[in-house]
Parts: sequence; C-alpha cells; structure tokens
Amino acid sequence: MRICSEEEAKRFEAFNSELSKLSEIDPLQEISSTSPHTLQIVAFHLIFEYLIEKWIDCKVNKGASVFSGIEKIGFHNKLYIAKNIGLPKTIFNALNKVNDERNKFAHQISKKKISKKEITEIAALADSIECTGGKFEDLGVYENGKVTHASETSCEKTLLLLALHALLGKLRNFVFTDVYLNTSSVLS
Repeated sequence: MRICSEEEAKRFEAFNSELSKLSEIDPLQEISSTSPHTLQIVAFHLIFEYLIEKWIDCKVNKGASVFSGIEKIGFHNKLYIAKNIGLPKTIFNALNKVNDERNKFAHQISKKKISKKEITEIAALADSIECTGGKFEDLGVYENGKVTHASETSCEKTLLLLALHALLGKLRNFVFTDVYLNTSSVLS
C-alpha cells in the first residue's frame, strides 16, 4: 500500500486532472488509418510533447510549469531535459525517432510519408519500452467493420497509426506511474 501527504495528494490530483483534460478533448479523435503520415506524426508529436512537459513539471517543479514564459523551447530541448532528469533511454530513443520524422516533414517540403522501415523502427522502439501498454503487434484499428491488427495489413498508414499508439500507451503509462510513485511512499 502507498501513502502520501496531503500536499503530495493534491499535486498528484492536479497532474491526473491534466491527463483527464487531455482525454476529454481527445486530440486524436479525427486521426485514423486513412490520415496522411504527416498528420499522424504531427498530432502524436504534440501529445508526446504535452506528456513530457507535464512529467518534467512534476519531476522538478512540484507540478508547476517549468516552461512558463519560455514557450518557444522546442520538443528536442524538452526531450533532452527529460533524459537528463531520468527519462528512460528506451522512451527517449522512441520519442527522438518520432521527433526526427516530424522534423523531416517540417523541413523537406516534398516528403509525404514515412517508409515501412521507419515505421517498423518506431514500433520496435515502442515495444522496447519496459512499461505497461500494448505491444505493436497486439494493437488493432477498427476499419471497414472489423479490427485490423499490424500482422494483418501492409497499409503503411495503418501500421504508422498502430506504432504511434503503442508508443503513446507506453509513454502515458510511464508518466502516470512515475508521477504517482514520486508523490507517494510505501506504507511501512
């Protein structure tokens, strides 16, 4: 059993409320297996950044915004800050790969999609994260009246969506668990 002080409980409740707000607005509701790679990468990238930011806030500033007043700091810098304060290397590597792909879309005007090799790399990086959450091959998307799993499709848009969802699940679970464990202690 874990316990926490009143202050720690309030901090965790505030953090959990922020995650709930993200679920309520459901920023991925219009992202599907038919969405272009660019849209998928950018939408997930924004959510990954949000989660990393909230995690950093809880790790170093008791939940208060670390980046207030310096909103122009980019994902790359936030990711390295997170790595330097304890973000597991597997999560860092997966998010860094997604950031690299996002940057390619932002700076190569002719880039329209990610290769199957790159998608497979994102999926493998997500699966390498030791945290609860779905494995790439176990996830599925509902298409045309049925669930399609990664092993059942060669559609790169579907595969990218599943890889990004695998990473999102692992990242969200890591952030939630880590903040919870840092705002509570084992009852002796």
